Formats: sequence, structure tokens, C-alpha cells
Amino acid sequence: MLPSHGYQGFRTAPIPSGWVQTGERWALWYNGRETASVTPDGGPGVRLWMEGQKMWQVKEVRAANVRQSKRYAERWCAVRLYPDLP
Repeated sequence: MLPSHGYQGFRTAPIPSGWVQTGERWALWYNGRETASVTPDGGPGVRLWMEGQKMWQVKEVRAANVRQSKRYAERWCAVRLYPDLP
């Protein structure tokens, strides 16, 4: 029998949290799931995809750059994930 305090199942990598970059793509991870992603779309800006707490709370927008899109995603997702906070 394996000790219960150290067993993590088959997962070998830690669960991502916060902004994680893979190539040119950025993903915002919260509570073990991806809530937003920023990808280049071939034009002068970037494409931003965001998901709130419910599946129907999905939004796709364009932004001028990665920095602007990350700020927008953090605010948009926070409002949907924490509706009771001011």
C-alpha cells in the first residue's frame, strides 16, 4: 500500500496557476482549469478568449497587444469568478 501523504496519482507535473506561456500563446490558469488564453492572429493585435464560471460566459475579443489583453482577461474573469467582491 502506498502512503497517502505523498501520492499524487498519475500527475507528474504541478497544476499550472496564473499566466503560463507556451510558445507565442499565453494561458491564464485558475483552480486547475484554463480560464483565458491570448494568441497571435496574424494581424497587428492578438486574440483573447475568456471563460467565466459557466460555459455560456465565454467571450472572444481582439486586443492591441499581449499586455493589454492579459489585464483585460484578469479583470473580466475575476468579475465572473468572484461575483461577491466589489
